[in-house]
Amino acid sequence: FSIAAAWIWLLDHETSRFYLAASRGLPPLLQEPVEMTGDPCWCIESFIDGDFVSKNVRTIDCSRLRRAVVEGTPDLTGGMKYHASVVLRFGDRQLGILNLSRADWHPLSSDDLAVLSALGAQLGLALERARLALEANALARTDERARLAREIHDTLAQELTAIALQLEGSLRALERE
Repeated sequence: FSIAAAWIWLLDHETSRFYLAASRGLPPLLQEPVEMTGDPCWCIESFIDGDFVSKNVRTIDCSRLRRAVVEGTPDLTGGMKYHASVVLRFGDRQLGILNLSRADWHPLSSDDLAVLSALGAQLGLALERARLALEANALARTDERARLAREIHDTLAQELTAIALQLEGSLRALERE
């Protein structure tokens, strides 16, 4: 199974919006930022509607590529009309979509589907590991800040208080003399 173009939509779970996380070999139409972030395309709608629940891979007649053909600008599509959409998931959590395409699209064999499904599972695992690594780094920074705050409070603050008390005592002694 060879491909000419690939792109990954990831779901931001905080905002529930998709963003283009990576791409390679996109035809001119799909390289346009407006086209990539405009109205939801059919692969994203299928993801949102839950059409990928029972299967991980689906061939989709791309709404954005179809629009270029209808509008008379097929040269912007690189000859592409369809793409395979692979849901990226970790366990029950759906993380995003991997889209793969080429100009001479043909029906996918069961072996192709199995490879794409395994690829989706591996990418989902990699995304989850990356998320956990970022979370671990954030926790480590928080722990280090707390440790430094304790250290400053326990050492520097106490030493400054001792110095201040010594100065007050010295000033009182000077006033008496």
